[in-house]
Amino acid sequence: MNIIPLYRFESSILVGLDIDFVEPTVEDGLVVEIDLKEKEIKHQPWSGQKKLKFGYYYTVEVSGREIVLEEILNALDKNKIIQIIDILLYPNKESIDSLIWLPERLRIKNTQS
Repeated sequence: MNIIPLYRFESSILVGLDIDFVEPTVEDGLVVEIDLKEKEIKHQPWSGQKKLKFGYYYTVEVSGREIVLEEILNALDKNKIIQIIDILLYPNKESIDSLIWLPERLRIKNTQS
């Protein structure tokens, strides 16, 4: 399980888990906003669609994701990357409730609760 860069605006990047954002299209999924300049998590997991609605982000093309991922890995330490993966894997209820559409892994998790 890995993070993938999905959208960006300047030094802010929205990342999600690769298992939630399977191509070709995804209705919604949890994203975490990180700032490469500040080297911090700017926002806890939230609906990607809702973040896009109120931001100026542009799509990170699939062909350019490896380059942006390298930028992320160079800017953030390993513990910060693990923290991002953990908060995306185990989101709080408020984060899940923000979603317009639940990715498969969260649908299964919600029916088991």
